[in-house]
Amino acid sequence: MTHRSSLTCRAGIPQLPAAGPRSCRPDAGSRSREKLLEALLRLPSSLPDLTSVVEAEVGSEFSAWRGSPQKATWFLSGLARSRKWFLARALLEAQLRQKLSVNAVHYNVVISACGKCGQWPTALHLLEEMASSSKVPRDTISFSAAISACERAGKWEVAVALLGEMDVARVAKDIIIFNSAISACEKGLQWQVAVQLLVDVGSARLAKDTYTFNSAISACWKCAEWEVSLGLFEEMSREKVQKDTITYSAAISACSKGGRWQTALDLLAEMVAVSVARNVITFGAAVTVCEKCGQWRAALALFAEMDTAKVHKDTVLFNSAISACEKAFEWQAALHLLAEMATVKVNKDTISFSAAISACEKGRQWQAALELLFVGMAAAGVQKNSVAASAAISACEKCAQWQAALQLLDDMREEKVAIDTIMCNAAISACEKGGSPWRVALQLLDDMFAARVERSTVTFNSAIAACEKGGQWTGALAVALLDEMISVQVEPDGISFAAALRACGKVHDES
Repeated sequence: MTHRSSLTCRAGIPQLPAAGPRSCRPDAGSRSREKLLEALLRLPSSLPDLTSVVEAEVGSEFSAWRGSPQKATWFLSGLARSRKWFLARALLEAQLRQKLSVNAVHYNVVISACGKCGQWPTALHLLEEMASSSKVPRDTISFSAAISACERAGKWEVAVALLGEMDVARVAKDIIIFNSAISACEKGLQWQVAVQLLVDVGSARLAKDTYTFNSAISACWKCAEWEVSLGLFEEMSREKVQKDTITYSAAISACSKGGRWQTALDLLAEMVAVSVARNVITFGAAVTVCEKCGQWRAALALFAEMDTAKVHKDTVLFNSAISACEKAFEWQAALHLLAEMATVKVNKDTISFSAAISACEKGRQWQAALELLFVGMAAAGVQKNSVAASAAISACEKCAQWQAALQLLDDMREEKVAIDTIMCNAAISACEKGGSPWRVALQLLDDMFAARVERSTVTFNSAIAACEKGGQWTGALAVALLDEMISVQVEPDGISFAAALRACGKVHDES
């Protein structure tokens, strides 16, 4: 859970005045200053000695900065606002070369600029430089900017280490610093550290805010610690901290980890009662809970509720609902949702079709599965993949349509769709169930070897079953297949050995 704790609104990192119509004409000094800033902004980062170039560009202007550090601040802020972190750093170095007074505000602006541009190592270097060579006292904002840089980069270990360094430097922490550190832990999936930092906030006698809890709750649910997440959610009520849409979305997502679909629906209803806005992310989290818990009717009810709440449905949300129907063997509902996507002009993707085809497979609707694979996906401009093809072949297998399964396998080869073990297993099983000639199953087994598709115990057992059903299960064939399994390091199981014993027993009876 990423939150925005703007450092630029705090004392120490000034803002440039917004551009707009002026009631009076700017003085010559102001015009000159703006022209110099424009000249600096044109400098590329590729220059070999950027600091010297910046130093030459500023030239005599440096003399006007002596005794007026705010003038340098104006230029640094302008470069930072334009995301020219490298120019801001070069200008800071030029100031030091000119032996101008450099203060914490100057460093804070540049550290913040580096952090916002993903240059966290540079931000840390500047923080260290303040204490070492420049002898500039570091303040809360200095550390806050550096920790925020680490948070953006997901460097939770460094962020936490900086908190410890603040103690050594006797620099006061504030809630924004803790929020950034907890958010870094969330990104790094370090839920225990995040919770400990939450405790530290209380020990520091700082008031926790919505951002503090949101990051901690998200860290916990992402690590499957759903009970801790919901516990923190309740703690917000006890501490009278306001919950927002992000809070509820995180708590509802936590419910999916614990299979608490009814709790998720209760939280969604509670949002209406406490006037917290619900959005596609909130509903999406609730639909996902219903999907994972097999509650397809509840998922569809949420769809209707979204229409009432005027919340736009997206592809991810439809996919979750289709998957919920697929898991419940509700192929008709899955196809209805797929059709609705076209009606409401929501793009379908491979996941949409794969889930719908899988629903048809579970409902033994092999023709519908093939129509989706060949007609539906082509009409939607969606590329076929192994998952969708495997589901379609499995649909053929369940309905004993071995010829359709083999044709589909050939079609996928021609369309350059990767053939995998699951596809081939389903095709061989289709041969067994459909009563195909036994040699077809063995040929598929050989084709897999030639195509370097991994063969599994299930693969060989399906081929064995096809041979047995075709009346060609002999002791010699049994021994040959068992030998082949062992030679390719596939472990025979009870089914394999039982079939071999039956073959040998048959030979004994015939003799």
